[in-house]
Amino acid sequence: MRDRVIAAIEEIRGNNFLSTMDEASVISVVVERLLSVMGWNIHNNEEVKHEHPVGSKAVDLCLKVSGASKVIIEAKRANENLFPHQKQLLEYSFIAGVPHAILTNGIEWWFFLPLKEGEWDQRRFYDADLLRMEPGLIAENFIELLSRENVTSGNVVKKAENLYESRPRGGVYALTGPSSDNLNRLQKIAKWASNKGIMLPNKGQEGNIRIRGKNKNQVALFRQEDGQIYIVLKESSYAGRAEERDALVKELKGLGLYPQSLNPYKIADGKMLTKKLYELDDEEIAELLEILEKHC
Repeated sequence: MRDRVIAAIEEIRGNNFLSTMDEASVISVVVERLLSVMGWNIHNNEEVKHEHPVGSKAVDLCLKVSGASKVIIEAKRANENLFPHQKQLLEYSFIAGVPHAILTNGIEWWFFLPLKEGEWDQRRFYDADLLRMEPGLIAENFIELLSRENVTSGNVVKKAENLYESRPRGGVYALTGPSSDNLNRLQKIAKWASNKGIMLPNKGQEGNIRIRGKNKNQVALFRQEDGQIYIVLKESSYAGRAEERDALVKELKGLGLYPQSLNPYKIADGKMLTKKLYELDDEEIAELLEILEKHC
């Protein structure tokens, strides 16, 4: 099975349309492809239920064994930011009464134990990125967490619990390559911001790094849970108003962290950079911090 899962991942990675797929394509081309090589009969609605009713709504997929719901999967379009959709997924999980839930945009896969205590993101125990992680590692974990054999036998529960308990304190999901890089880089950025006197309090978001601008407002947020870097683009957050904000955007475009087509005047609050923290090399991080320091 491992070889088949690796082959499927490689096939998905090689799809030229992966980054632009809509939700339906993510389900049919990515999710169902992986489920099928892990033993699920995607054509049997009693096993892989599409649009599974959850109260007055429906979740994209529900994996069932002998009529019992075991796993729900909610899919989003490719490259959709998954963070805002966690709450909805776990609310579906409570209503459906399932112990295991997955949120994916086809590239990123977030696994949850919905019945655990804590905030939504604290119940996330494993992340995978199909484009940036080693396919063999993804395959091994996917088989343990999602194969029909392990879901049916209940072995998936033990694996999930082990991964959940192995998370570093503070909710950093350092179970895979990119997330472990996040921790090291966040520590360096926190030290830099502290030394410059531009780090804001976290407001209950432990591990995130908030950077203030010259107007004392937040201008940047480095998120530990997924490596996203959020830049505030409201004019009021900058002492120089639109001119300084526009200068910042121009420099970020020069680094390739925003597309040239981005118009900051059309952004209501802020926008994520096109690269996550673990995707930046040391030189790019140094240049990014130099740019932020200039505007903070």
